[in-house]
Amino acid sequence: MHCSGCHGPSGAGHPDFVPDLREIGALLDRPGGRAYLARVPGVAQAPVADAELADLLNWVLTEISRVPDLHPYGADEIGAFRREPLRDPVAARP
Repeated sequence: MHCSGCHGPSGAGHPDFVPDLREIGALLDRPGGRAYLARVPGVAQAPVADAELADLLNWVLTEISRVPDLHPYGADEIGAFRREPLRDPVAARP
């Protein structure tokens, strides 16, 4: 529900503004990309515990983005990243 606010009901996003959920795995290959994915406002401010958020982000990356050999996020890592949500995710995108 929170993801669809920006990515739309299909997860396709909006060109030049919000990436398609099927393509966000590419951000993991960029410097700062791993932190970026956990710090975008919709992720960082999701009303779930850190462990649940890690599970959800890992699921999106493996099932929707089809990231092979994902180094999964853990609850501690998510907790650290989400303490500093991005104010302007478009400008901060790696």
